[in-house]
Amino acid sequence: MNKRRFFYSLPMILLLIVAVAGWFATDYLGNKARQEIIGESQASVLTLSTYVSSTFTTIEGAVKSLAGSPLIAPALMSKRDQDIEHANSALDRYNSALNTSVSYLMDADGMTVASSNRKDPDSFIGKSYRFRPYFQEATKGQVGKAGRYFALGITSGKRGFYASYQVQNRLGKVLGVIAMKNDLDDMGTFFRKYPFCFLISPDGIIFLSSKPAMVLKSFWPLDKTAQETLIASRQFGNKLFETVFLKKEIADGTEVTLEGKDYFVSRKVIDSDGWSIVLLTPTDHIRDYKWFGILATISVGLLIIFFSGIIYVTDRSKEAIRQSEESKRLLLHAVGDGIFGVDATGQVTFVNPAALRMLGFSVEEMLGQNAHALIHHSHKDGSNYPDEDCPMYASYTQATENHVTDEMLWRKDGSSFPVEYSSMPIINDGKVMGAVVTFRDITKRKQAEEALHRSEEKYRTIIENIEDGYFEVDLAGTFTFVNDAQCRNVGTPREQLLGKNNRAYTNEEEAKRLYQLFSEIYITGEPVKGFAFEYKKRDGTMAFTELSASLSRDAEGKPIGFRGISRDITERKQSEEKIRQMAYHDSLTGFPNRKLFSDRLGIALAQAQRNQKKVGVAMLDIDNFKGVNDTLGHAVGDLLLQATAERLSAALRKSDTLARIGGDEFVLILPDLKVIEDAIPVAQKIVDSFYKPFLIDTHQLVVTMSIGIAFYPNDGTDEDILLKNADIAMYQAKQAGRARYQLYKKGLTSNG
Repeated sequence: MNKRRFFYSLPMILLLIVAVAGWFATDYLGNKARQEIIGESQASVLTLSTYVSSTFTTIEGAVKSLAGSPLIAPALMSKRDQDIEHANSALDRYNSALNTSVSYLMDADGMTVASSNRKDPDSFIGKSYRFRPYFQEATKGQVGKAGRYFALGITSGKRGFYASYQVQNRLGKVLGVIAMKNDLDDMGTFFRKYPFCFLISPDGIIFLSSKPAMVLKSFWPLDKTAQETLIASRQFGNKLFETVFLKKEIADGTEVTLEGKDYFVSRKVIDSDGWSIVLLTPTDHIRDYKWFGILATISVGLLIIFFSGIIYVTDRSKEAIRQSEESKRLLLHAVGDGIFGVDATGQVTFVNPAALRMLGFSVEEMLGQNAHALIHHSHKDGSNYPDEDCPMYASYTQATENHVTDEMLWRKDGSSFPVEYSSMPIINDGKVMGAVVTFRDITKRKQAEEALHRSEEKYRTIIENIEDGYFEVDLAGTFTFVNDAQCRNVGTPREQLLGKNNRAYTNEEEAKRLYQLFSEIYITGEPVKGFAFEYKKRDGTMAFTELSASLSRDAEGKPIGFRGISRDITERKQSEEKIRQMAYHDSLTGFPNRKLFSDRLGIALAQAQRNQKKVGVAMLDIDNFKGVNDTLGHAVGDLLLQATAERLSAALRKSDTLARIGGDEFVLILPDLKVIEDAIPVAQKIVDSFYKPFLIDTHQLVVTMSIGIAFYPNDGTDEDILLKNADIAMYQAKQAGRARYQLYKKGLTSNG
């Protein structure tokens, strides 16, 4: 009976054992899946943050190096064209070497004086970026630290990373700021390898995303003050930020629900300002593992099914690990920089193809080897490099992040090459598990810096004159040699310029002048200096150059062609035109000033005398303009004057001339009048046009216009008398109630 009871109770005991074992197994599998997800997520976000930080740090290092170049400070101190062109040349080289979007130099007031995009339609030259935080941070920040900033470009509207560094003179005075911008659109390619991967600001604004539709939206809600502050800064544009999905700020190691699915959050801060990379990893595996344990426990309760489930789960775990490793492998293959990892003892645990290619080892030759002893054992001079002095060693022993701009790594064949590298510790549960090292070969950069240094020392005189274009042509005028400056002047690459005739870059009239010039040099044998002419660039724009040329002869003294130096004087020509414009026009309204008014009035009077016509001279004054200035300020007053100028222009005939001679006073020339009454419709049209209010900023202003008109030859035959009588008539209009015109009548005075 007892045995029967035992056998009767045995299934219940077995079921109880299976239930208890199933409960423990389910909890174990869920925790295991969670740890795998956490490990995969943290490894991926670490790899991403290493790549992003390395890219930004490289740009910051380049900005710092460029700020110390001897070609930069002179451009800010002298602002001569020659020194600025030197600075432009340095900016071009660094911009090309680093493949950044634009490099530019600002003076202490934030005005851009040199830029690698100076020839683009949206050139930074002449634009002020004083309001940008990276400018303020560089000018006021500590020496030796580059400023960094993420924002939309004011001109391009593209997302970019800005690095800046102050430029000082020998006394430590800040002369200006060097800045580089790197567009981040291409970096989004790496983020799209993951379902939900973001680069976010401290306020939660999504700057980069694997989901393009989420860019420039808010990860979590922002209060009104934060919204207004960000919009005012123009860092991310001027639109309100739509919240993507979360109700509060997320933290590393937490879980969130998105679109009905649960995700594990890995958040890695990449700089001191609080910018971070966020990776959301699906937690489906946890649910799958738990359901598997529950179903296995309920279904049969047999140990064989339980162990079969363990085998199945183990296989799923291996596949998840394999997929994780494959994802990391693809990411490591896509990066051009060398990357390898070490454990807590310094042994190599993984290495990407770029690192193997640069070091000359195979994977088998590096895995399990001590990284320092294998590739970092000696200084450049061959002397021993102790482990304890190595920044990489400090990363996997002391958990420090390090960035080194100039050290040596050693190849398998015993040769060395200069590198810039970053080492970051791998930490799990507060314990240092190893480190990840990212490096890049800077041989070409070092060679360029050394060549530049040698060139500066050996050919300083030549460098100071190299901005002028130098060319050689044969007797037919075909280019046989040109320097880089000449190519820039013409806007044509060297390979396309050589073999072309100089006539291809100018119009027919200028080509004849050039032919006469070279003919004179050929006949007389005497050089010519300072010959200015207009030429056409490759893009079709016209420019001016100043040419000095001489005859080239062979060893026997026979003429073989011509050589010369050209200087682009387009800016000088444009400056002369601006000066002429400023000399004859009012700077606020663009109307002719008193000098140009006098010239045109003299012409109008001479024509009227010759053709027996009349000329009206009208004095116009804005009623109560002083009240606008006194109550709303001169800035609003200036805007009102500009709006007045636009309204007056719309009321005039094409032949009329309107000038501003001071304050709110305008003078109008009405030429070619047959009778005095011809001026009345124009005057009335002007008066009527001012009944419509002006909208200035947020102010709606109602002002009127009083006009006094004198006529040649009835009221005077010269400028002074006509202006005096028109002024008298204008004051009569004001005394009569304003907002009207008044024709001058003999006997009128300003007092009535």
